Amino acid sequence: KTAYELMPSLVGSEMCIRVSYNTGYILEGMENFGNIDEVVLFGAGINKNGNTLVTSGGRVLGVTALGSCLDEAISKAYEYADKIKFDNK
Repeated sequence: KTAYELMPSLVGSEMCIRVSYNTGYILEGMENFGNIDEVVLFGAGINKNGNTLVTSGGRVLGVTALGSCLDEAISKAYEYADKIKFDNK
C-alpha cells in the first residue's frame, strides 16, 4: 500500500503592483519555521539585515504545507501564512 501526502502552495504578494517598492519592513513570525518538517517557505524580495529578515522588493511568499488530504494541507498552509507578519501584507 502506498501512502500519498499532498503539498499545495499558498502564494501571497504585496497588495498592489508598483514600479517601485517601499523596503525595509521587518518580517516577523518566520524565525520558528526552521524546525517544522511539514512546512516549507519560499520567498522573493526579502533580505537579511543582521539576524532580521526585511522586505527588499515586491514581497512574494510561498507557504507549502504537507497534509494527508488536500483540505488538511491547505488549512496548514493558511495557518502558517497567518503567522507571518509585515506591513502591506
